[in-house]
Amino acid sequence: SLVKAGEVSGKLSETLEELSIYLEKIEDTQRKVKSAMYYPVFIIIFLFVVLTVLFTFLIPKFKHVYDQLGSELPYYTVLFVNMSVWFQNNFFTVIGLLLLILLTIWTFTLTDTGRLMRDKLLLKIPIFGSIIKQNILSKFSKTFGILISSGVSVMEAMELVIRVVDNRVYELAIKDATKNIENGISISESLKITKVFPPIMIQLFSTGEETGEIDNLSLKASDFYTKQVNASVDRLTSIIEPLLIILVGLVIGGVIIVTYLPIFQVGAAIAN
Repeated sequence: SLVKAGEVSGKLSETLEELSIYLEKIEDTQRKVKSAMYYPVFIIIFLFVVLTVLFTFLIPKFKHVYDQLGSELPYYTVLFVNMSVWFQNNFFTVIGLLLLILLTIWTFTLTDTGRLMRDKLLLKIPIFGSIIKQNILSKFSKTFGILISSGVSVMEAMELVIRVVDNRVYELAIKDATKNIENGISISESLKITKVFPPIMIQLFSTGEETGEIDNLSLKASDFYTKQVNASVDRLTSIIEPLLIILVGLVIGGVIIVTYLPIFQVGAAIAN
């Protein structure tokens, strides 16, 4: 659509230049958002693997030693040992069940209902949901502003923007707003009715409609949300890394301490 508008207006070279800058910025923002989310996911998977190894191989060996010594075990150690034995006996069942659940969830998210539920959930995740929302608003504003400034009609621009937001909640909201615009309602009011676009963005679009500079103000909104995304990702990266390291240390350290706790009673057990 941008190429077509550039050909009609005689500004194809400028349009392609603007498009290349747009794609680079969108890719850079997407990469930052994904990197911020991949790190905690990696740590959680790592923690799950370590706990699986501990409960499958290490703790059962301690149970055998404690049974031979006849030492009385603390409550939490007994709990961990029983969990370990159960997990070892049902290892393949648990792994198979987890894989089945993940496959079921993934298959469900391929449907419209499942994708809507997934995207709603993503937007409600603390911290990450805000980053995802800001990223969507940045892509929406940037795409809309470039399309309008290149001579694409408002209706066509709205239909094209649906393809870049990559979130079912916003896709449905933009579709509803497009219908309202088609019925004669202003762009800003149509976005406001959806109740998913923030007041500051609606105000910028309203001012843009009044002044005839909706493309420029839309691009300014995109710059604002891009800066918000970058700042949020930088803050999150600086905070989440030490927090996750502490979490891993506490969980694994707690398991090991509870497992090794009865060793302090081994001397008494041997004497008995």
